[in-house]
Amino acid sequence: MFTNSLEKINMTTTNCVFCKIINNEIQAHVVAQNDLAIAFLDAFPVSNGHTLVIPKKHHQDFSHTPKEEMHAVTDLAQEVVKLLDRSDLNVHGYNYLSNQASIAGQEVFHFHLHIIPKYATKEGFGFKTNKVNILDLEEVIKLIRP
Repeated sequence: MFTNSLEKINMTTTNCVFCKIINNEIQAHVVAQNDLAIAFLDAFPVSNGHTLVIPKKHHQDFSHTPKEEMHAVTDLAQEVVKLLDRSDLNVHGYNYLSNQASIAGQEVFHFHLHIIPKYATKEGFGFKTNKVNILDLEEVIKLIRP
């Protein structure tokens, strides 16, 4: 069920920004990929290394993504975390997040998993501790990919 007309529009591959990334119509900082999924740096990160992992085929959200592709997404997410752990970003933990529907904060209606690295700060590890200095995406990708 759609909560608004925006979801109806964005469920098609024609208007989907993530499908455009997969089809090389829009540039992204790719971290890793496998046959069914791709991971790239979020263009609007909340922390350094904030990565999105998506299936290469368009599926509106978590509940509409087939198991095989969901497994590919989670396998790739684990690979991304290993890359982040080995990087010079000094990550201390992670938040994993996926929103489903506008009311839950979903803005791009192509299933995606956020991997949000967390860093030690004076305020601890809470979800709202975005006190780190956000680096340029070019700098971050160089720290993640050897």
